[in-house]
Amino acid sequence: MAVRTSPSEASDAPAPRADAPEAPAPRADAPDSLEQARTSLEALGRLAGSVAHDVNNLLSVITNYAEFVAAAIDEAAARSAAGGQADCDGDPAAAWEAVRRDIAQIRRAGELATELNAQLLAYARQRSSQLTLVSLNDVARRAVALLDRAFGDAIEIRVQLADDLWPVLAIPIRLEQAVVNLMTNARDAMPNGGMLTLATRNVMLPGGPCPAAAAGASPGAAAGPAEAAPAGNGQGRSAAPCLSEATGSAAGRRSVLLRVTDTGTGMAPWLRARAVEPYVTTKAASGGTGLGLTVVRDVVTEAGGEVRISSQVAAGTTVSILLPAAEPAG
Repeated sequence: MAVRTSPSEASDAPAPRADAPEAPAPRADAPDSLEQARTSLEALGRLAGSVAHDVNNLLSVITNYAEFVAAAIDEAAARSAAGGQADCDGDPAAAWEAVRRDIAQIRRAGELATELNAQLLAYARQRSSQLTLVSLNDVARRAVALLDRAFGDAIEIRVQLADDLWPVLAIPIRLEQAVVNLMTNARDAMPNGGMLTLATRNVMLPGGPCPAAAAGASPGAAAGPAEAAPAGNGQGRSAAPCLSEATGSAAGRRSVLLRVTDTGTGMAPWLRARAVEPYVTTKAASGGTGLGLTVVRDVVTEAGGEVRISSQVAAGTTVSILLPAAEPAG
């Protein structure tokens, strides 16, 4: 039914003001702004999660070394109370030198935790870290020194570092963070003990696919990174390019390889394909965040490299970091 307005009713209605502000029109870029905000929050959440994950690793290191120091002090106190020497096989200096080394690793873990905190602050202030020339051999040595005693006697660590390794452009503390994560993951994959091998070498990375990879070689084959697929979902990717030992006359991209291999439980194909995705883990809820390999991928990508994973159930896992070598000066 139509409703009519009488003239008197119409005259009582307030007339619109000529200077009344118009309703604001919706911003054309509002959806984009919301998407950018959502993306920024997700990135901040992942960064906070990765820092929490890595600080947890460092706290474990600090706790282990603190226990070593406490045990040494207790032993020294007991010997002193018994009227003996607080020494190691008759050498007091050797006993306290071991304690000093443990304290040095506690200090190093604290420095790494401080740097991780600085990453959060740098993100909040929109500052980027400076890439510098880094030796992966130095990074590997620092990571091994930090974790060797903390891992205990059940884990045998073998280090195979190439001579004359090319430098790479990266953020040193971030690379050390990545290697610590890889070594910790390897340790966790060997609950009953095993062997962890950390190796580096120079390689040439041509563009063509490897014959073995093209033929569908097993991802767990022992031949090395030539068969290791690039980390990711593994769907629709081309075969991994070959890696060859670097020589002076070799053609191709100069790259530096750092590889961490364990003799642990290995990963099923579905898990290997998703290993670098955030929060993907086979550990119990209290045992891991699923961010270790995500952090590794982010660090390596930041330096212009890539991560490759080769694994087979009950045969162990190899994670290879490939970084472009820095160009020679001049």
